[in-house]
Amino acid sequence: MKALFVNGQFWDGEADRPVRGEVLLDGKHIEVVSDQPGSLPRQGAKLIDVSGATLIAGLVDAHSHLPFPQNTTYFTQIEDTPIEELVLTAVHNARVMIDHGFTGVIGAGSPRVRVELAVRSPAAIAFDGPYEARRAVRMCFREGVDVVKVNFSGDDLVRPAGRVTTLAPDEAAAIADAVRPLGLKLVAHARACDSGYSAVAALRCATRYGYEAMGLGHERGLIHAGFIADLLLVAGDPAQDVKRLRHRDNLLCIVKEGKFHKQQAPEIGEAAQAA
Repeated sequence: MKALFVNGQFWDGEADRPVRGEVLLDGKHIEVVSDQPGSLPRQGAKLIDVSGATLIAGLVDAHSHLPFPQNTTYFTQIEDTPIEELVLTAVHNARVMIDHGFTGVIGAGSPRVRVELAVRSPAAIAFDGPYEARRAVRMCFREGVDVVKVNFSGDDLVRPAGRVTTLAPDEAAAIADAVRPLGLKLVAHARACDSGYSAVAALRCATRYGYEAMGLGHERGLIHAGFIADLLLVAGDPAQDVKRLRHRDNLLCIVKEGKFHKQQAPEIGEAAQAA
């Protein structure tokens, strides 16, 4: 089925500001993008009125822990949770994420290997020395993970605290050497204060660069013809005020691979009947 977003503006993920125009979807893909309002054919398409809103690519959470239960104080509570509950928690949290406009997630650590269903993720594995570090990487690769995350320090949930460096240089080098030939992504805990991003720069990190980090930047994260339609329609202009993404009521449409997970923007036929 085709869907055509009209009467509004879109931000393609590359420009410095949104432009007025139209975006046509055909199935799971973006078929045509035009900066000329009224230029795309209407026949056979569901017309969606996006007046006063901005169409952007779906968001990506580049550091997620889908299997982690809420209100967890200590990591031992997570470790003691039965694997069946962790799987159900991962499914529930994935639903919560897409309800808030996140159409992509990168797992950054799981209590068990292969718990996450929607996104494969590394498990939490303790090791001591370069040999065990290499072995942990290869075990995760065998189990099908895509990402190896390294804690160079402790964590506020466990001992030692998060500001204490615990990983030795030879262990870090061993992990990097093991990851490289296997083609895995290597990430680490990074703690920072206010980075001072502009609204547009923050959107790029949450959309285009997020999908690039997932290895999907060639087909998602931009509003380009031929790209997969992971999209978010936001009331107002998030390129001017990124805080608009905080409130679910501002998310008028959430589209995952061309399917409307949420649609509150009116169709043209409905708007005409209401008038």
